[in-house]
Amino acid sequence: MDYRIKLQNFEGPLDLLLFFISRDKLNIYDIPIHKITNEFLKYIEMMKLLKIEVAGEFILMASILMRIKSKMLLPKPELEDDEDIEDPRLDLVQQLLEYKRFKKAGHELEKSQEIHNLSFSKGINEKIKHQEESLDEVMRNVTLVDLLSMFDKLMRDLPEQNIYELNAEEYNISTELEVIRSQFMNIKKLPFLHLFQNIVTKLKVVVTFMAILEMIQNKELNILQEKVFGEIQLEVLAS
Repeated sequence: MDYRIKLQNFEGPLDLLLFFISRDKLNIYDIPIHKITNEFLKYIEMMKLLKIEVAGEFILMASILMRIKSKMLLPKPELEDDEDIEDPRLDLVQQLLEYKRFKKAGHELEKSQEIHNLSFSKGINEKIKHQEESLDEVMRNVTLVDLLSMFDKLMRDLPEQNIYELNAEEYNISTELEVIRSQFMNIKKLPFLHLFQNIVTKLKVVVTFMAILEMIQNKELNILQEKVFGEIQLEVLAS
């Protein structure tokens, strides 16, 4: 199937690693590299499965994690009493800590800008319409990590033994696009997970998810989250 979703302005590999650390309440100074490497590789495979373009920085981070993992599996050399073994994770930990600081500073600057705009609204405030809306605006604070986490949950919640998978039923993107459009025939907004009700096969989940991503990319649907960790909604856009 010659099909690929290109999502720009999404979070990068460091965001994904910080997500794992936050989700599993891991010690950033003592990262379980085996666990986090396997999780990272699994998410990359999910991106490939959904035909989302995997940026080179994700591939680079995967190679860095695997190199750190291999170093930690090597037998530790015998050292003198006053010698220390350099932790292979040290550079990665420093990158993560520095990235967290920059990200926090960026959020604080955004808040300051919002307060400034509200306080000093003089002159003509005419909103300039751009011909193409940025994907950041369409996504409404929903990130790549949010989408992959949801996809992971959908796949994990499927029945372990599924007799329906024995059927030679085929799905394709074009057909699924029409099915999703019909769901929005008389309604403007639906919960994201509503479109996966009663789905019992992995193939159907994958194709439905890919169809939703295509509709987001083509500006047919908005995807939004009103509050952090809140329910993700899909909203049809006016043509």
